[in-house]
Amino acid sequence: MSPPGGLTLGPPHRVGFNLLAMAFSQAHVPEAAIVALYYDASPAHAPSARDRKKMIELPERVSAAYATLVSDGLVDRCECHEARGATDAELLRAHRPEHLAQVRELSAEARAANGNVYYSVDADHAARLACGAVIDATLRALDGGPRRAFALIRPPGHHASRDGFEGDYAEGGCFFNSVAVAAACARAHGVDRVAIVDWDVHHGNGTQEIFYGDASVLFISLHADLYPGTGPMDETGAAGTPAAGRTVNVMWPDPLRYPPAANAEYVAALELLVLPIIRAFEPGLLLISSGFDAARGEAFRLSLAPDTYARMTAALMGAIPASVPLVAALEGGYNPASVGACCSAVLRALLGDPVAAAPPPARLKTRCEHALLSAVRAQEPAWAPHVSETAAAAYFEARRACPDVDAGEGRSHERKRSRGGGV
Repeated sequence: MSPPGGLTLGPPHRVGFNLLAMAFSQAHVPEAAIVALYYDASPAHAPSARDRKKMIELPERVSAAYATLVSDGLVDRCECHEARGATDAELLRAHRPEHLAQVRELSAEARAANGNVYYSVDADHAARLACGAVIDATLRALDGGPRRAFALIRPPGHHASRDGFEGDYAEGGCFFNSVAVAAACARAHGVDRVAIVDWDVHHGNGTQEIFYGDASVLFISLHADLYPGTGPMDETGAAGTPAAGRTVNVMWPDPLRYPPAANAEYVAALELLVLPIIRAFEPGLLLISSGFDAARGEAFRLSLAPDTYARMTAALMGAIPASVPLVAALEGGYNPASVGACCSAVLRALLGDPVAAAPPPARLKTRCEHALLSAVRAQEPAWAPHVSETAAAAYFEARRACPDVDAGEGRSHERKRSRGGGV
């Protein structure tokens, strides 16, 4: 059922976690829940020793995370599966034949097409394994397997689009868009509506492009004003079509130049936009492009705590019925220790473990509040009364009575899409 319109706010000292706590309490995960876990680090897909210092998308970011899951005792609690390669027929549900041919050719030559992606002789194979894992996790969940799944795989995929960029199809370390292909396969499998939430610090420009005119797929992205420089709030889906409102962008200000979004801002985004829109959309499948490069320990200064990812995961589970599958797939995140901690937090939430209490609410940073208000205004025409500028204004007013936890400034940073901008 769709939620009632507007948001009910508690006293100011409770604002910021009332709705997330409620969402977690409603999460439909039994104590002995089984989660499907897919893992593939593709160690053969790696830069040369000469180029290694210039690249951040490395095998150990995934292999170290898997070691963390083992040491935390989480792998033994999951139904584990090996990855298999995505077929041409599956990939062509989201990509063009020229895309497949280019990746195959450049992988065979181990020759980079541009400055923000590297090819190895194993690149095509590794990307197909990553994509196949997400497809299998999704279709298995739809066909009676575990309804919750996590794909700990690389390379990432959310920058890979249908049309490419200046003649190149791989972009930002991404070859094939695993989550988009899985969504397209689910649609072909009979799922009427698919929701995708992307919380990687970089905009999932490939996913947005693939589904921008598709009313059956809801794409929500929480990202910063960094590479590739896409995803402003006023891009809401193809105007004048049923797809209007099916793209939801929250672009935080450049975190290397202005006070960065942090835990409080992500909570606000979920409460004001993400959760009410997902409930109203009523998807038959929920996919998470689970990048962790906004986490503490990463280079982008947003410093989200692992517990924040756990609470966001639990909130999303609470926004959908028990029968609706939820599949999370790793995107970015380059500090192995940080990626491991965040993977562990998300997997514990999927398994139904208790989530730590939220920290005290904090005053929203001014530029982040403006970004949220812009997003609310852009989405209200499609999603009223579930998204409301009036409710958002009341929310912001209550938050202004809370402490200001971070007013620091960062340094300037070039964020535009370019040949030198890797992620």
